Amino acid sequence: MRPASSNSKTSMPPTTRSPWPVVIDKVHDRLIEQDLDILARSPLCSLATSDAQGNCDVSPRGDLAGFTHVLDAGTLALPDRPGNRRGDSFHNILDNPLDIDELYLHCPMSLRRSGVWDPASWRTG
Repeated sequence: MRPASSNSKTSMPPTTRSPWPVVIDKVHDRLIEQDLDILARSPLCSLATSDAQGNCDVSPRGDLAGFTHVLDAGTLALPDRPGNRRGDSFHNILDNPLDIDELYLHCPMSLRRSGVWDPASWRTG
């Protein structure tokens, strides 16, 4: 597939124009019942933070299903697990305290298409 070249909104391909209503409706600023259900069953989430200069970082977080703890409709507690020992998220949160501004469920199609869950698709060496 050849990447599209575009320098204006009107010349963008049709797949990037008006999103389906379900896509628009998935965005909210507080956890809702559907989110709580998914969080209770999910072994993976992504934590997006930014430093004091606005540089963004997204860190995958994972453990057994239900590892996230909902403190209230706007607060999640994620356990600290050993990782790369950089502590980017911690440093960013100290520099730029975190608040849920936008919450949404991502379409799983990109993960399915990528084969990320299929070890046979993983490159080695």
